[in-house]
Amino acid sequence: MFIDEEKATHELFEEYVYNSSLADEIKLIPVFPESKLDDMCEKILKSDIDAVVSDFMLNEIKEDIVYAIEYNGVDLVESILEIKKGFPCFVMTSYDTDAIDASEDVNKVYAKEILYGDDTAKGNDPFLIRLKSQCDKYRKKISEAQEELTSLIENSNERKLSIKEEERLIELDDFLEESIDARNPIPHELKKISNQDNLVKLLSKVDEFIEEFKKNDQI
Repeated sequence: MFIDEEKATHELFEEYVYNSSLADEIKLIPVFPESKLDDMCEKILKSDIDAVVSDFMLNEIKEDIVYAIEYNGVDLVESILEIKKGFPCFVMTSYDTDAIDASEDVNKVYAKEILYGDDTAKGNDPFLIRLKSQCDKYRKKISEAQEELTSLIENSNERKLSIKEEERLIELDDFLEESIDARNPIPHELKKISNQDNLVKLLSKVDEFIEEFKKNDQI
């Protein structure tokens, strides 16, 4: 999803993707920013997307939208990452210094000038390559966590897990929970496995996470 307040920039980014070496692998969804940060976050979370690229100054030009935007691209990205830990997010801007100063992770900030250069004409599109790489790594990490978690669940059906295995189960549970929605985590006190009943309750919650990720994998 590419978020910008200008339709002309939507079209420019679409052309950038179309002319890149990854044109057949990237489906771009350009959208205008919602007025309120919470509404924009919910729109992203309900969308079936693998990454977010947002302009930095979303409230600057009033040609295609007339309402005020109460946040910038850095605010949006950091809000999304508070909900979905590690989700691929990027900020694109003409105001490099301001965006870098505002961001906690300077590696997520890219100059919008790449849309105007001739790199893609040469098949050299480092930004899109990095975007795809981060998406691939993120999904691989989730997939590997699912597989390891499934193995632990199967083992728990046959025998009592060791303390080390239970600790690993909790670690994987934390990771998948934060990848889905970190706003309402299960308290760590409840994840300390002290008896089989607690383990069964935890594994039941984990099963829900796995089913949710199976739905999200249909992209």
